[in-house]
Amino acid sequence: MVMDTGGATNLLSYVVPFVLFFGFWLFLMRRGRMTEGSTQGREQATLEVLTEIRDELRRLREAVEGGGSGFRSNF
Repeated sequence: MVMDTGGATNLLSYVVPFVLFFGFWLFLMRRGRMTEGSTQGREQATLEVLTEIRDELRRLREAVEGGGSGFRSNF
């Protein structure tokens, strides 16, 4: 008794490439979203650090122009 699997094999040969392509496309889309989120987080952290540096430079400039030492004391 021989079963004819030609139809199923033929159907799989058409469907499998589309399934693989769709799966790869979803993988890239999810990876892009994760990268986008982490990029925004890094940009926010960088902005905060630059703001702190700007404030510190402004404070030092005012201290130098005012004749002070420009350094904070922790005491």
